Amino acid sequence: MESMLTLATDEPVRKNTVRKYKIICIVSTVLNLSISSFVTNVKNVSLHLNLFVLLFKYEILKSCRRKCFDSSFRGKWGCRCDEGCRDRNDCCWDFTSVCVDSTQIWSCSSFRCGEGRQVTSLCSCAEDCTQKQDCCANYKSICQGTTPWVKENCTTAEQTQCPEGFDLPPVILFSMDGNNFLISQQYFVAETCGIHSKYMRAVYPTKTFPNHYSIVTGLYPESHGIIDNNMYDVQLNKNFSLSSKEKNNPAWWKGQPIWLTAMYQGLKAATYFWPGSDVAINGSFPTIYKNYDGKISYEERVSTLLKWLDLPKAERPSLYTIYVEEPDSAGHDEGPVSGRLIKALQLVDSTFGLLMEGLKQRNLHNCVNIILLADHGMDQTSCGKVEYMTDYFPQINFYMYEGPAPRIRTRNIPEDFFSFNSEEIVEKLSVSIVSLIYLN
Repeated sequence: MESMLTLATDEPVRKNTVRKYKIICIVSTVLNLSISSFVTNVKNVSLHLNLFVLLFKYEILKSCRRKCFDSSFRGKWGCRCDEGCRDRNDCCWDFTSVCVDSTQIWSCSSFRCGEGRQVTSLCSCAEDCTQKQDCCANYKSICQGTTPWVKENCTTAEQTQCPEGFDLPPVILFSMDGNNFLISQQYFVAETCGIHSKYMRAVYPTKTFPNHYSIVTGLYPESHGIIDNNMYDVQLNKNFSLSSKEKNNPAWWKGQPIWLTAMYQGLKAATYFWPGSDVAINGSFPTIYKNYDGKISYEERVSTLLKWLDLPKAERPSLYTIYVEEPDSAGHDEGPVSGRLIKALQLVDSTFGLLMEGLKQRNLHNCVNIILLADHGMDQTSCGKVEYMTDYFPQINFYMYEGPAPRIRTRNIPEDFFSFNSEEIVEKLSVSIVSLIYLN
């Protein structure tokens, strides 16, 4: 210590520099004392541990963990964790993260395990959540240490087991729109442990509605009526699009979707989104269904489906569908080779994993039949592959539906719908484009 107090230099030294020397000397002295203490008496190491424990307990006294909305709690310096603490400006330091933010998360973390029961929570990680039947889907694997689904050994069809009350194994149809990127961990396990096809050929290139409705009807688009995401029907004299109310008109939807087939056999069906599932096809909706809302999180969709599986036997559906928009949205917006698409794939992977964790938590993972699929894939394109009709026609007197499989019709509808010579235009385009490719 003497060296610190008697520090002198031949040349003027700034105050901050002297302070640095003081700090170094103090740290060095404390370190030397600690080492000396350790050498002379190993038991004194416990002093450091006790100091850490005291500091930890001191922080706990100021923490809202397991004390959220407890009006009787008074933390260090009088901090509070009740609903009125924000108005009084006396919340403990972690009130927002522990008592507010955590209630809007659909999964457990080690930090949430054993939390106090909170009415506003989307799902619970409290110790009594299994009795209350409101646990987050991954509660047992995170908070009770059970093996996560993705790390379990595969089971065979002969080992299929259903808990009491499930006389028929439920069927879950899970669609990941536009996903031909088979790189996720969850998918790898599903592929390895289940049955999979080598490939899938879409009935319509990169279009969501025609492909999805073919999946649930077993019909080609020309038979089930949904030939595109955007279309015109001369009989109805109306335009169908995904953003119009006309898509809810049952007149467009032919065939019999699988949820109606199940219901006609005396079973119940539940759909958390699927093209056509919120339309009164043949005069009927699914037993349980949701009107489409793309803003609803994937976690909420999965959690709701799991709650449907918790319904009493007499009310419980046998068939379920669930649909997620990714990676289709990211791929169409920014291309199949983009950072956003990678994030979308991670989101889809975690969503499917959340479903499987929820099934395992209910002892249903070896009971349900899950059909995991996509409606189409996608590939990289470029501006050089775009064709402009003005390069081929001096006057454009027709309307074209853009996309990978464009369609042409007259502008004047319905008057010229049948008299319009679309075949002549297609023939001219075919000859012109082929000639252009040959010349280049």
